[in-house]
Amino acid sequence: MCLPPPPIDKNIIDFRKEITHKAKICPWRPPTSGLTFRRSLFEKILPLPIPVTQSPDTCIGNVALALEKGYFLNEPLSTMRIHGKNARFTDRPIISFSQALWLKNKLPSLRKIANKIFSQGLSSYRYDGVYDKQSHEIIKIYLSNI
Repeated sequence: MCLPPPPIDKNIIDFRKEITHKAKICPWRPPTSGLTFRRSLFEKILPLPIPVTQSPDTCIGNVALALEKGYFLNEPLSTMRIHGKNARFTDRPIISFSQALWLKNKLPSLRKIANKIFSQGLSSYRYDGVYDKQSHEIIKIYLSNI
């Protein structure tokens, strides 16, 4: 179950309880050009694990919403040119596994969302049927600490 978009008439958003206690994921985050952060928040999040650096926006957005309140400004301040060479999030399981393990170890309060991200990666991993040694090792590490 996903979080709904914030109400248009309110600018402060706070989904911390929904994310940390109910493991809801917020899929409507703005693109990178629409994100700004306080340094103190970034210091809690960074550095990211190496595989997650392939699509850091998703990881940073999920963690930021789980750790702090946000401010939603409902007016366009930038534009995005969409073309055939835009980078897009790859749904590779190694990214989900790495993000989940990193979250579980670095921010134990986000254990539920880490478990959800891990299970989504595991589902994709099993469905795709493409097994790699790095993913297998992360799965073993993750499951050994449950």
